[in-house]
Amino acid sequence: PIFAQSVPILIAPANGVTTTADLADHPPLGIPEFRWQPVPDATNYRLQVSGDIGFTTTIVNITTANTAHTPTDASKFADGTWYWRVRVERPLPSGEYSEIRSFDKQWATADNQPELIAPLNETEIDFINQPFSFSWQPVMGAAKYKLQIYSSPGGWATTIYTATTLAPTHQPKDKLANGTYYWRVVPVDPGNRDGTPSEEYT
Repeated sequence: PIFAQSVPILIAPANGVTTTADLADHPPLGIPEFRWQPVPDATNYRLQVSGDIGFTTTIVNITTANTAHTPTDASKFADGTWYWRVRVERPLPSGEYSEIRSFDKQWATADNQPELIAPLNETEIDFINQPFSFSWQPVMGAAKYKLQIYSSPGGWATTIYTATTLAPTHQPKDKLANGTYYWRVVPVDPGNRDGTPSEEYT
């Protein structure tokens, strides 16, 4: 006999939640764990996550025997709204999909930006006696950082020096000519997307 499969009841993330604001709850990528209630006699489930409510394309489309799944590839999850649903995949015939839930991923926030350490703002640097390194606090979820140095306030579109580094510190290879400079740091996520830049120091 063929029995209609029950529809899974979704547990988490809660509908409409903003996950990045909860980086502390979903370290290090700000991606939540998807959880749903088990369905009696179900041996396999299908989880889908999509950027559109019609699920015409999916970034997650897996089958699992578990009732929970945490994606490990953060590069697929850009900031924005994501939709997810679950159905019983086995035994056949597959069941109907659950309700559709959504969550907002927002990694690039004002609370998740680099905090500059050195050199201090409005300070004078002596490049003659010893090399000098720029440093900042690590940003949760950042895969790398872009250090930008420029010659006028807000002039990061026309930098005179740019470096990409995996570490929250960088020592320029060449000395800059005497003068006043401005600098900031931009975190970059695993998908090569820029996060919220730091403050501008001079």
